[in-house]
Amino acid sequence: MLQETFAPTSGRMGVYIGGETRLLAPGERVTVPPGVWHYFWNAGDGELRFEHEVRPAGRHQELFELLFRLSNAGRLTPAPCSPTPRCSPTPGR
Repeated sequence: MLQETFAPTSGRMGVYIGGETRLLAPGERVTVPPGVWHYFWNAGDGELRFEHEVRPAGRHQELFELLFRLSNAGRLTPAPCSPTPRCSPTPGR
């Protein structure tokens, strides 16, 4: 099972992990336990940059390379899922 860690290096990062919402600033980090539903977003007004660690890595790099190619080809929708309280760019909407 995968464990993911997110750590913003600039900007503000919002994370939703298993029913809890947090805002992270540079220097802070959060680890998502295996099997816990989560998502993240840019919670600031400027650009967000962050480190993302996946353990074990497996084929995760291939997934992100595919998403990059699909995005550049205009084949991804703006939202990764339908806007529901569980999957919304801004929690509570």
